[in-house]
Amino acid sequence: MSIRLTGITRSFGSFKALDAVNLTVEEGELLALLGPSGSGKTTLLRIIAGLDACDPDRGGTIEVNGQDVSAMRVGERKVGFVFQHYALFRHMSVFENVAFGLRVLPRKDRPPRNEIARRVRELLRLVQLDKLEQHRPDQLSGGQRQRVALARALAIQPRVLLLDEPFGALDARIRQELRRWLRRLHDELHMTSIFVTHDQEEALEVADRVVIMNEGRIEQVGAPADVYHHPATPFVYTFLGDVNLFHERSEAGAALVALPTPDSRSTPYPGAAFARPHQVDLLPPDQTDLGVEGIVRRIHAAGPMVKVHLMTADGGDVLAVLTQERFAQLGVAPGMRLRAVPRELRAFTAAAG
Repeated sequence: MSIRLTGITRSFGSFKALDAVNLTVEEGELLALLGPSGSGKTTLLRIIAGLDACDPDRGGTIEVNGQDVSAMRVGERKVGFVFQHYALFRHMSVFENVAFGLRVLPRKDRPPRNEIARRVRELLRLVQLDKLEQHRPDQLSGGQRQRVALARALAIQPRVLLLDEPFGALDARIRQELRRWLRRLHDELHMTSIFVTHDQEEALEVADRVVIMNEGRIEQVGAPADVYHHPATPFVYTFLGDVNLFHERSEAGAALVALPTPDSRSTPYPGAAFARPHQVDLLPPDQTDLGVEGIVRRIHAAGPMVKVHLMTADGGDVLAVLTQERFAQLGVAPGMRLRAVPRELRAFTAAAG
């Protein structure tokens, strides 16, 4: 099922949570809504589900597979919703939690008892919990509870699956396991799905496309590689991972950072450009006058890459990520003076941000 949102606006008093949002979700797509707290992600998800509504005077519309569902109630939209904190019934078994949505359907839509049992057990096998169907939620791990919540959402055979920070309450290791599992499950079901997250790594790893939101507006929509490597605005660049901001300046008449030539049709941000930490090399000061000089303050050498933090003369911080081989070659140590030289720089024009 495809989804088309047009002019979605939602205000809470004087605060505008969503400002004329337009978005199309393709059939069978796994889409991530990514952004900081307060950017409008969950509000948009709730409006799609019918748990909230657009401002009545702004006329926003929600279409599912070409049908306008804006005025439909939650149950009529056939949307599965998975909450961050599971919202499981603690007094019910895993089986009964998953069956609940089917048992409360109107009589004319409710499957027979044996069909409910068949469908629930099929879903429990799908989420790898078929041996735990008689357990209560308090007997399960956090990851298992989230899978029960997902199975419950799938039981009503929704047209669209919506997930609000589905792994937000879990520890880092379980989050990694479950997001890989969610990607495999989505590939098997081919269901149009939208999930909300503030975790950049999660969105970039799991989603087909990423919608980056900020202050109730969409900053950029694209494939994970596109939004990461070709950010449309300074906000997108700085939000998706660590970034260094370089300013053009001079010492004894020599430019420390040479900026790319800006588009002559736009006004450039004066003397500023961005570089990712992996795009920054470190060199001894006697080997170059490029970049900016700093003193090594912190080193994080665990793992295949080494993070080196330099403090510049004006108190700024530059982060470089080196391979273990390059780190050993330089003999980096705290207190050492080095020059941070960006291999790539990205300047934004005023029109971009």
